[in-house]
Amino acid sequence: MKLRIPSLLACIGLSLAAASAATAQIPDPSPIPNPIPDPIPDPNPIPNPSPIPDPTPIPDPSSTPDPSPVPSPLPTPRTAVPADPLTADPGPEISVPPEVDGPPVAPAKQDPDEDATALYGLKPQRVAQESTNIGGYAELHYALEHVVGPGPSTATIDLHRLVLFVAHRFDESVRFYTEIEVEHAVTSNGAGAVDLEQAYLDWMLAGEALGLRAGVLLVPMGIINEWHEPPIFHGVERPNVDRVIMPTTWREGGLGIFGEPVEGLRYQLYLLSGLDPAGFSAAQGIRGGRQSVSQARTDGLALSGRIEIEPVLGLVAGLSGYAGLSGPNADVFDAAGEPLEPDVPVVGGVADVRGRYAGLEARAAVALFGVGDTAELRTAFDADGTPLELDVGSRIWGGYGELAFDVLFPLRLSHALLPFVRVERYDTLAAVSGRAETAADEAYGVTELVAGLTYKPLAQVAFKGDFLLSSPDGPAKSQGRVELGLGLMF
Repeated sequence: MKLRIPSLLACIGLSLAAASAATAQIPDPSPIPNPIPDPIPDPNPIPNPSPIPDPTPIPDPSSTPDPSPVPSPLPTPRTAVPADPLTADPGPEISVPPEVDGPPVAPAKQDPDEDATALYGLKPQRVAQESTNIGGYAELHYALEHVVGPGPSTATIDLHRLVLFVAHRFDESVRFYTEIEVEHAVTSNGAGAVDLEQAYLDWMLAGEALGLRAGVLLVPMGIINEWHEPPIFHGVERPNVDRVIMPTTWREGGLGIFGEPVEGLRYQLYLLSGLDPAGFSAAQGIRGGRQSVSQARTDGLALSGRIEIEPVLGLVAGLSGYAGLSGPNADVFDAAGEPLEPDVPVVGGVADVRGRYAGLEARAAVALFGVGDTAELRTAFDADGTPLELDVGSRIWGGYGELAFDVLFPLRLSHALLPFVRVERYDTLAAVSGRAETAADEAYGVTELVAGLTYKPLAQVAFKGDFLLSSPDGPAKSQGRVELGLGLMF
């Protein structure tokens, strides 16, 4: 007896293929005829009078498959059986997000969130979030100062300020906000300071239309005093009109109301502790009179308010006012040691506008303050009988205009590169009372030109560089200063 081995192996292989195809359930678009060939005759036949029947019948692949096939121990690749490309199973469908289906799409410029960040920084977002949120901002400055013409140069680097924010919402109507500031890196050598820049509680009495605010408040005068995170203004240093005339950062203890009764119209009105006129000066006007809620005298109070309108997205105009008595907050005496009791009223106003559109940014502000009883202040002494020499202008004013343009805006990039130019004019002795004007008074009128560049890899980070030329009136020499800076907020 001799088995036909080639035929048997062919049959077993076809049987395994048929079983695997049934297990994978691959549709057969066109039935394949029985592939088992007719037996090939043995070239050397041996007589076999009693052939043994095959104990394992081989099923015909063209017949109906076994309803309970034995599962294949390994998955069969899709290439095991050729498939018609018109009817083949395409496999599982994969959904590709649009942003990865092709080249990346640059984020759209001038969206509402970007406008809000550029105008107001991140403070409104922190206040609006739930529970407790932490943020901050920082400024690192390098300055090279040189007097135009022969003279020495001075270079410095300074961590001007590092500020941490904490905002907490108790519920939908009550929230708290504070800023803790470290200036000039250290405090042990007298140059630095740790300040509480803001710390107030808001209680929304009628939604966003009316809120009550109490605590350490920023006096709502001008742009920078409230919105001073470094990436939202150009130039390494804040404008001098904002620093000297407004002045920033001006904070006092008090309470008042605020709100946005209709979209785009906002108001603030606060009763505050007043200024201390013993800190006034010819060079810096009322800046030195800020009490900053540090054992602040409140014998003289002040009222300050602001109304602001945003008619279209990205354009804001504001009008601020201030009125108060500062004299009662000073311990000043006459030459005989008797207490002086001047009122020293301070009244001021600021008009400002800022906006941005299609890569163009612009802002402008003008501020005017009047100070009363300045003649009496010039006669003031301290408790030890030392003259205070309070030569204060009865009128101080300043204004500036600034333009910038994002040269990368037409490319629709997420980065921004903004050349800018700003012109400032301010005078802390625009008028004097109680004495005649002198030639030396002219030097307190200053014109400044600032030109520079701001690069933002993203809205919260700014690399800055500028050149400032400061030109006092009269014979005083002009001064030039090169500045480099890094500012960020989070």
